[in-house]
Amino acid sequence: MSNNKERYRILCDNHPEIPLFAQYWWMDAICVGKEWDVLLVEEGDAVVGAMPYLIVRKFLFKLILQPIFSQNNGVHFIYPKGLAQSEIESFERSVCQRVLAQLRAMRLDWYFQYFDPSFRHASLWEEAGYTVSERVTYVIPSIVDLETVFRHFTSSKQRHIRKAERAGLTERWDMDPAEFYDFHSETLRLRGRSNINSRQVEENLIRQAIARGQGKILSVYDPVGNLHCALFFVWNGQYGYYLIPAIHPDYKASGASTLMVWKTLQFLQDKTQSFDFEGSMDPKIAHSYKQFATERVVYPKVERVNSFLLRCYLRCRGKR
Repeated sequence: MSNNKERYRILCDNHPEIPLFAQYWWMDAICVGKEWDVLLVEEGDAVVGAMPYLIVRKFLFKLILQPIFSQNNGVHFIYPKGLAQSEIESFERSVCQRVLAQLRAMRLDWYFQYFDPSFRHASLWEEAGYTVSERVTYVIPSIVDLETVFRHFTSSKQRHIRKAERAGLTERWDMDPAEFYDFHSETLRLRGRSNINSRQVEENLIRQAIARGQGKILSVYDPVGNLHCALFFVWNGQYGYYLIPAIHPDYKASGASTLMVWKTLQFLQDKTQSFDFEGSMDPKIAHSYKQFATERVVYPKVERVNSFLLRCYLRCRGKR
């Protein structure tokens, strides 16, 4: 373990406000069999900024890429005690400039990360030659008052929930991670797709999140025992995240997937403040998320390809 990672582990233990997807344990869980590290910015003996990252070495190329199951990594600030409100922006810009200096020193061939929606200094990356574009997620800003939240669902979503309840669909909380992975993979196969996640990574993340009391699997069955859908969701004190849904295509009209969201919100009501649907850039999926009384939230995608050969390769693959 690098010295930076060990210091970051201690930092995360002492700062639960660091976003969930940037927490030490999360990076460890999603980077099984891969290499990750963290850039630290220090003032004296104190760490004031951190940027965890997945490092990939492929052929002659050195890359920082966005890891799977992680909405954002980016730069996170640890504010010194007593920092005045008027000093916050200059403090954050200083941390960012020092992170950029460390990135230049790494001589990367490709850098690609998503930043937290609260990050407000993407212009510094643009000035340094990075490309910044927008990603979108949909968030229910407060789940404290679920009666009000439900009233703001569209009428169709309300009908789906009532339909599922009348049909006797019920939730369970005892699905094993291995069973969830199999069901998730099967639902993808039935739609002509494959699960790009390895069993090791997906199961490892689920087991660690559940063991920490920050993750749960919810599944929905009909009265004769047919499994309609399942969801692995996670949370911290600020957000719950709709992380891995698995919906059987034969039952997509049963209302089960909407009921699954509603039961998840009920479970999380006293555990977190907001609920994030984790994207999507797909218009059809986004349309569904909008019907749950969500707000559109933008976060930055930051990228730079320094290698001419890699840039040509990505263009040929249609990725740039």
